[in-house]
Amino acid sequence: MVEGLVELEQRTFSSLHFRNYRLYLVGQGISLCGSWMQIVAQSWLVLQLTGSGTALGLLAGLQSLPMLVCSPWFGVLIDRLPKRRILYVTQLLSGLLALGLGLLVHSGTVTIWMVYVFALALGLINAIDYPTRQAFMVELVGPDYLANAISLYAGESNLSRVIGPVLAGAAITFFGLASCFMLNAVSFLGLIIVLWMMRGKELYKVPLVRVEPGQLMQGLRYAWVNPIIRTVLLMTLLISTLAMEFQILTPLFAREVFGGGVALFSVLTSWLGIGAVLGSLFAAEVSRSTRQGILLTSVFMAASMVLAAITPTLLGAKMAMLAIGFFGTVYVSLANVALQLASKAKMRGRIMALWAVAFAGTTVVGGPIIGWVAEHAGAKAALELGGAAALVAAVYGYLSLGHRRTVAAVTDRLGS
Repeated sequence: MVEGLVELEQRTFSSLHFRNYRLYLVGQGISLCGSWMQIVAQSWLVLQLTGSGTALGLLAGLQSLPMLVCSPWFGVLIDRLPKRRILYVTQLLSGLLALGLGLLVHSGTVTIWMVYVFALALGLINAIDYPTRQAFMVELVGPDYLANAISLYAGESNLSRVIGPVLAGAAITFFGLASCFMLNAVSFLGLIIVLWMMRGKELYKVPLVRVEPGQLMQGLRYAWVNPIIRTVLLMTLLISTLAMEFQILTPLFAREVFGGGVALFSVLTSWLGIGAVLGSLFAAEVSRSTRQGILLTSVFMAASMVLAAITPTLLGAKMAMLAIGFFGTVYVSLANVALQLASKAKMRGRIMALWAVAFAGTTVVGGPIIGWVAEHAGAKAALELGGAAALVAAVYGYLSLGHRRTVAAVTDRLGS
């Protein structure tokens, strides 16, 4: 039994034997905790300034608008430029934005339009930063360990969802909202430092694409003619638009259903994060994406959201949030792996940019919709709408991929 546990541990954390990847996780862990502190503080700031769920939706929409519009174009740049160099620039700019907003909040001069401007600017940076982080992963561990590396990274991302809101709640209580933005600004230095500490000779070399006309359309055509890439992207587009607007739903759910404040908002967000961490560890055991895994996690996520909407107790809501975090993260991990295994190396930046559009850019549409539904029909109705969207996505995926048992088995390898 001990040997079995050791083997399980080795499989689950296999990508950690790469030094560059270990450094990357450390830097990302610091940065992501700071980012979640800002997400909590920014959402609560908007509620303080406006008291409106629609305003929260507009905030999320503005921050995701550049991801929707610009990421496909940035994907071409990601395939052309060294990804490590791109990440240096994006971390520096993100830190400066967090510092600027923190100073405005501290001075008491911040207004809602200022928050919107900063959100739009940060969204522009994220439009290239997010897909670059995803595409950079294979250079840290190589194609054989990519699935494990993506899952562990997802686990860390969601662990930060547990730690960040708790830190945010404490920081807001003792030092005020501005402290969250200031600490986030400092946190970006963590990733800058570890990028500098990485050994370039240990990175897996990925050839850069030469500048040629029509490369954006080449990427779009490649995604459309590949049935796996097309199906996973469309499923994720629907799920992310209506079922993953947690930064809008969670504060409204905490306030309207249970009469809580920022402390309860932080607690519920942490339960989402705990479930997501567990889901990431579960996904790290999966060496390849399966049709059944992608479809079932979408169905279970739908059921969890409905459970959150109908449960009458706070304990039930916490358990439902745990389940939403678990199944949502397993879905995202399996879908991400499926896309990367289905993509040729020269197309990875563009496919990950389309993933960024489907996964994070749709908030510009979904955010205002969910915010409006929550404000006029209640947070429970918004949760039920998200559950319905996840179920519809599963049905579409079944109809599209029903004849394929194993997704990765019919795709090109990353080195192609």
